[in-house]
Amino acid sequence: MHAYVINLVHAVDRRVYMENVLKDIPSLNYEFIPAVDVRNLSEEKQIALFDKKHSEMRFARRILPAEIGCTLSHQLCYKQLLASDRNYALILEDDIILKGDLEKHMVFFDEFMNCDQPKIFLLSGYVWFFNKRKLKDITISKVYNALLTHAYIINKAAAQMIIEERPFIRADDWLYIRKKGVQIYSIVPHIINQDWTGKFSSTIYSKNPLLKCYPIARLRIHLNGLILKLFKLIGHFEPPV
Repeated sequence: MHAYVINLVHAVDRRVYMENVLKDIPSLNYEFIPAVDVRNLSEEKQIALFDKKHSEMRFARRILPAEIGCTLSHQLCYKQLLASDRNYALILEDDIILKGDLEKHMVFFDEFMNCDQPKIFLLSGYVWFFNKRKLKDITISKVYNALLTHAYIINKAAAQMIIEERPFIRADDWLYIRKKGVQIYSIVPHIINQDWTGKFSSTIYSKNPLLKCYPIARLRIHLNGLILKLFKLIGHFEPPV
């Protein structure tokens, strides 16, 4: 399997960390993809690359610069995959923690993802799912919604479907991606965590209040929150850690 590891050019400590994390996975080849650092872009350039107004209308809040950078960086990975001769690839952010054995599932992922159907397979938690089923020695779920983007496999058909010249969603708007027609699955229990210990600081999930000027979006967000609570209540939720 080939992986794209998203990493800011100046974040050498994270690069070294990821090299150490991935060195013991013999079936994995990887390359680093320079992350988009929005702090180096003017407001005009940001607007040219990312539709902030459309984003506000969807999320009823102002998008954070780190979220824009994250989305654009993942879009770069999709372009890289489409330009390659591979049919699928693993996308990793540079602050992961291996929780399970990725190596032993490589054959399954190759069989499952190497197809013309648009598929994404989440290796992380924070997943709300419809159902679970056993396939060989792995339990997978069909995803309703999820958060986070630090570890997932995507095939070319899915990348082609969600690549956008001027995106407006967060990279982890899995509900939007699913409704575009991409089949999203996850492994249960998940096998890759994100490092939340503070070793690597991040501002992506900082608090950002909702805007009052988008009542329909606010209502949709509220209703979706209730649906997620229901999924969690019936046990259809894979926690983030």
